[in-house]
Amino acid sequence: MPETITPSGTLSSDLTHPAGDSTNILGVTLSHSAFVRYQVGVVAIMLAICVFHYLWVEFFGKDLIAYASGIFDAGRENSIPTWFSVLNLLLASGLLFLVAYDTRRKGDPVSRRWFVLAVLMLVLSMDEGASLHERLQKTQQYTGVLIPVLKTHPWVLYGAVFATGAFLYFIPFLRQIGLRLTGLFMLSGGLFLAGHSP
Repeated sequence: MPETITPSGTLSSDLTHPAGDSTNILGVTLSHSAFVRYQVGVVAIMLAICVFHYLWVEFFGKDLIAYASGIFDAGRENSIPTWFSVLNLLLASGLLFLVAYDTRRKGDPVSRRWFVLAVLMLVLSMDEGASLHERLQKTQQYTGVLIPVLKTHPWVLYGAVFATGAFLYFIPFLRQIGLRLTGLFMLSGGLFLAGHSP
């Protein structure tokens, strides 16, 4: 039976029915609703500044204000939104490692997939921070251009293969965690891929 961390710091037997609005991890209590509000608030602020930046450049050109607000340009790799994304992926990886450890300690066979998911989030955080996918442009010079979009975004093909492989690997995992969490995982994965599409 799938398991999840409860406010007491232990794992309950059903991920589809969380034990409460807060979670206690290593003595630190995290409110789910407060965390969601924080995430949405931060993203809304960064998005507003990003839109302001684009409008300012459109109407007034590139000046000091455009330069200062450009650090919030979500289209740039070296920006505050990218840094925030790296932090979120690292946080997700850390929490998933905790879940993997606890489920393994309890003998849950699904713990291996929690661990793989934790490693996946860690790798994605490295890619987000170091732009590893951009280095595939060099690789594409040796493999050739297969579709037009690869001329400017050669990493798309590899990303599509990677995402498809990961999805197929986690199908048994998704069947065990319940419809609610499966839907949330699919939604978050879709949003992540949409944000990295050309």
